[in-house]
Amino acid sequence: MAPAAQLDLRSRQGNAGPARGRQAAVPEHRHHGRAGVLRRPHRLGLEAVLLTAALALTACTADPPPPAPAPAPAFEPPQWTRGPALTGLPSPGSGLAAWDGGLLLGNGVVGVHGYTEVFASADGRTWQPSAPEASIRPASCCLRMVAGHGSAAYLVGWGSRGLTVWRTEDGRQWTAAQLPLGGTRVRDQFDLEVTIAAGPRGVVVAGISMLNPPRFPGVYVWSSPDGRSFVPPVHVRSGPGTTTLPVVEVTATGFLLAVSVDGQGTTVYESADGTGWRDITAGLTGVPVVGHLAGNGTTTVLLPDKARPGEPQAWYRRGDGGWQAGTMDPGRLPDAGVVPAEEREVNAVHRWGNGFLAVGNTYADEGRERSVMVWYTVDGALWTRMPVRANGFDSAAILEDVASNRERTVLLAVPADFSEQLLTWQAPAPHS
Repeated sequence: MAPAAQLDLRSRQGNAGPARGRQAAVPEHRHHGRAGVLRRPHRLGLEAVLLTAALALTACTADPPPPAPAPAPAFEPPQWTRGPALTGLPSPGSGLAAWDGGLLLGNGVVGVHGYTEVFASADGRTWQPSAPEASIRPASCCLRMVAGHGSAAYLVGWGSRGLTVWRTEDGRQWTAAQLPLGGTRVRDQFDLEVTIAAGPRGVVVAGISMLNPPRFPGVYVWSSPDGRSFVPPVHVRSGPGTTTLPVVEVTATGFLLAVSVDGQGTTVYESADGTGWRDITAGLTGVPVVGHLAGNGTTTVLLPDKARPGEPQAWYRRGDGGWQAGTMDPGRLPDAGVVPAEEREVNAVHRWGNGFLAVGNTYADEGRERSVMVWYTVDGALWTRMPVRANGFDSAAILEDVASNRERTVLLAVPADFSEQLLTWQAPAPHS
């Protein structure tokens, strides 16, 4: 191929030289002499042949262009339908979780005679008690004790063998994995409080010492790729001061941990394997106490425990970039619950499709309107509030939690009359 290219170049140079040096040669093709008839058509023909051959050779040997990337799935808000009112169930104070086999509801009552209630359901309509042991003491006063993802659901608590994670695939049969303390001295369940999360990368448990002063100024973190066994905890140190209860999340790329310290704000960490933790707080400001943390794809969202006037109500982060402030839609009058951010309480944030859902309610102090709230976002930057009355949410006073599996998404709520039942809404699982 190289000689053809050189020949073509010399041919072009041979034509160009006389044209620049001898003006009479320009109209040469207009005469009927031998040069005009034979030489110029011959050179042009040779150039055309060489160009055609070069293009043909290139077409045969060049790599095919890469396929166009698949378009991102369109985000569609959930379409809610009212489910049956449930009786005989406790409020899900310690979380609602979902996995391929159904849903799990946990409630812990803390105290000297503390106990744990666990219920399982295949469809969110019919529930049965499901406790791996006769007596399980709660692992926390107010953090999640249940989690689920894929083929299994998990429960963390204090059992007959100490601090334990139980695993189930059908909501009936459980296997136990003791959490090794790794030299951490714990007298009883009041010394240590923990929370749990599950996701594509595995299971993570995080806890803090409840002693004052604490035995360790920071967070104990256990992780597992499948929830079947755990290694001794990793210690993630925080600054001096009282550490609030941590928030954890599991994503497709690893684990997330948010820790708040009184007077110092919130620090966020990430880890690919649950052992080495990297500070990713850059850009996050004005969050005294973290409330919720969730990840989906390359987007991570964080919501404060309580919004403050003039401060961002939500934060989001893309890939390895810094945190940016998001916005939460207050709703539109004359719908219910259109109140300032500081009068709203977010109870749960959950990944949904290729975005997120958040549920909560107004702070129902005397003289304030009582209403529940549901938001969705595809990017973490703008949270859109769903109508209250159009979805029948005005029959509820508190939206406790939300969970999704591959078939359905379920909302649990306390009714507006605070009767002894739980209200439910369901939506088809998102397609993503």
